[in-house]
Amino acid sequence: MLRKTGKTDWRRDERPLKEDGYITELMAREAVSVIGRHDAASPLLLMISFNTPAQYYGAPKALLDSYRDITEDTRRSYAAAVTALDNAVGQILDALEKRQMRSNTLIVFHSDNGGAVPMRFPTGDNDVQKPAADNGVFREGQGSLYEGGVRAAALASWPGKIPPKTIITEPLHVTDLYVTLANLTGARLEQPKKLDGVDMWPVLTRAQRITRKEIVINVDAF
Repeated sequence: MLRKTGKTDWRRDERPLKEDGYITELMAREAVSVIGRHDAASPLLLMISFNTPAQYYGAPKALLDSYRDITEDTRRSYAAAVTALDNAVGQILDALEKRQMRSNTLIVFHSDNGGAVPMRFPTGDNDVQKPAADNGVFREGQGSLYEGGVRAAALASWPGKIPPKTIITEPLHVTDLYVTLANLTGARLEQPKKLDGVDMWPVLTRAQRITRKEIVINVDAF
């Protein structure tokens, strides 16, 4: 796997590893392998941090060719990367189904920020020359503290636990995930420092209003 600079940067257990392929497909393959080897009777926490489509370069030619009707290179690459991510998630779901683990698995899918669009923001990082993502009506994008930068879609699925077609409009925050998972697994919430998040399980399963009165947007002084 190559970085954008063309240098190899791929590791297993902190040791350099030579493995050819597209990073999204390699990560999906590893996740499927972990699920396949796992004892289905034991708990499993599996976190897959895809860098697609934030890094949309390098998508396989077959995926790029499937979007040949998109004439602009950046948008075509972005569409191909999104499809690669969609395929990867599908493979992971299929692996859970095959091991009969799906009905006892909570799946959470979310982005860490809005899409990158051309702009200048205080940190000066991650600027792009051409728009690949589309944040709709939201102002600016990745790296910004406006909605285009911090508001993103998220999905949660657990058959029999979360009602199908549930749409949440409450302002959930990524820090809520820690508190929610801790409660679901019976972990202690007494921490040396006060937790920022709140339990979002009642919101997801019973359409309750969230108890939050404020949301952490930024912790750095620009």
